[in-house]
Formats: sequence, structure tokens, C-alpha cells
Amino acid sequence: MVRNYTAYLLLLCLLPVAGVGGTITDLYQAEAPIESLQPESRRPAIRAALGMVLVKLTGNRYAPAESNLRPLLQRAESYMLEFKLNAEASLLWVRFDEETLIRDLRGLGLAIWGKERPSTLLWLAIKDEAGEQILGLEGNPAYLESIARRTRQRGIDLTYPLLDLEDNAKLQPDDIRQGYMQAVLDASSRYPVESILIGSVEATAPGIWEGQWTGYISGATHNWRTAGDIADIAIEDGIDGMTDLLATNFIQDNAQAQDSVTLTITDIYTIDQYAEALKYLESLSFVSKVLVNNVTVGEVSFKLMAHGGCPAVAQAITLGRKLIPNSTGECSRYRLLP
Repeated sequence: MVRNYTAYLLLLCLLPVAGVGGTITDLYQAEAPIESLQPESRRPAIRAALGMVLVKLTGNRYAPAESNLRPLLQRAESYMLEFKLNAEASLLWVRFDEETLIRDLRGLGLAIWGKERPSTLLWLAIKDEAGEQILGLEGNPAYLESIARRTRQRGIDLTYPLLDLEDNAKLQPDDIRQGYMQAVLDASSRYPVESILIGSVEATAPGIWEGQWTGYISGATHNWRTAGDIADIAIEDGIDGMTDLLATNFIQDNAQAQDSVTLTITDIYTIDQYAEALKYLESLSFVSKVLVNNVTVGEVSFKLMAHGGCPAVAQAITLGRKLIPNSTGECSRYRLLP
């Protein structure tokens, strides 16, 4: 039991840093290999770290190879705020300037993936020498660490099923391998997520691992396959495929000029609740200014300036799970959750 608990804590350290509802807070930092402890080795490591950050911000896994992003990579050191050297692991941790990076990416006409991101539930059946299992937080540490690294690299929020009696009664590894989608959806209904990733990975021949994947987003399914000479490659490519889908579905057009957005938040009766609502709106991706329009008993009307306008603000609020709509109109009226 102690060993499992320790492994669980170590895994949490590898997962993307997320707040409530899949708010990723480490988008502007990355860790890159460094060849030596000499100062001249620092520059390529900083550039590699910025490439990793650009992958997270654009949702494009090939961002470092894009010609329009090459000038940003060439001046990577100008974006750096701080760095820390892990000499034992030969890694350089770097944090970059959010405001300057966003400005320059918008200057290139690129939409940016904000920190409010969908939560994804992972149902992964793996068949290896130990047998067939659905992966959970107490599963094979090597698989868990591989997934944690890839989710951190791509900046997504991944959730594992509890695999308790209720889950086991609804879903078995064979259901996943056979593609019984309704069984997966039934088992997933208890989890508050925006998307589901279903995968089945097994060795089909010595040195050949294959994965079959289905991504479920907004009622639509998307299928793809992966392969590699080890299980980790087939799994990591599956995570990449899902992240590509999420980026396509959730990145809003926010590269243009700012728009004004007016919304009302209800259930505000105290100064603390007002301060909480104001602070939350100011924290939303792409919101640059928040003004108070009107105050009445129990509600406050706010005016926001935001890149991407109402669609970007509405999506960020939905994914942030701090406000819930109490009207049918987008960016209209919301209720502050306790």
C-alpha cells in the first residue's frame, strides 16, 4: 500500500499543472536536455524549451519546424524570464514571458490555445506479458510516466477512471478492444469531462506494438491507429492524436483585434463574492480588461475587452467551471458557483 501511494504521488508530480476544470498553469515553461554544464550549451537548450512551449500554445506538434516561427526560436533567449539547471538529470528548466510571446504570435496571425482546456477521460486497455488491463493510477508505472510526460509536453488535462466496482461492472478491457462505444459512454457518464479518449494497445508481433484509438468530442467520434517498436511509442502517438483533435476543436480565432463583451454574473451578495468574480474574469485567457458596468442587488454587470470576443470568453468560462450559464444567450448571464 505504501509503495502504491508513493508511486501515485510521484505520478502527480509529472502530470500537467492544472487548476479546477483543466486550467493548465505551466504553458510558458518547459524542460529541455542540455549537453553540458558549460554556458555555451545553454542557448540550444533554451531554444529547444521554447519550441516545446510553442507546441503547447499553438496546439501544433510540428510548431518548431514551421518557417514562420523560426524567428521566434532564433531569439529564444529574449523571451526567457528565468532558468534552472538540473545538473544530475542534464536538464534545463526555462520559463518564458507570456505577454511578449502572445504579442509576437498574434503578430504572426496565429491563434493561441488558452490555459482553459478540456478535460479528457482516458480509457486505455493494454495487453502485455502481464495480461490485459485497463490502465488506472495504480497501473504499470512505466506506462503512467510515459503518458504523464506526453500530456505535460502537449499541455492537456487527462483524467484516469477510478476503476472501482462501478467502473468494473460497466466496462471490461475486451469492451474497449472490441470498440463497444455505448459501454464506454455509459461508464464515462459519472465523470465531468469534455472529451473521452479510448485506446487499445497490444504487441501484435515481437517488437511491434499497435494501438487503435477513438476520440469522442461533442458527440462525434474520430478514429486512428498508431504503431511502434515499444508500447510507449504507440501510446504517446495516441495521446498526440487526441491532442491534435482537441486543438482543432477548441482553439478559437483570437488573433484579431479585441472585442467588447458584456455579461452579468448573479448570486453576488458580498464583497468577497464580488472580488472573486472580478478576479476570475481578469484571469481568463485573452481578457485584457474588466470594467464594472452596473451593480444591483445580487448581480453585477461587467464589460470585458477580449481577443476572440464572445466565443473565446464563453468557451473559457465553460471550461473553467467557475461560472455556469443561467440564460440561453452566449456571454449573457452566469451564476457564480460557491
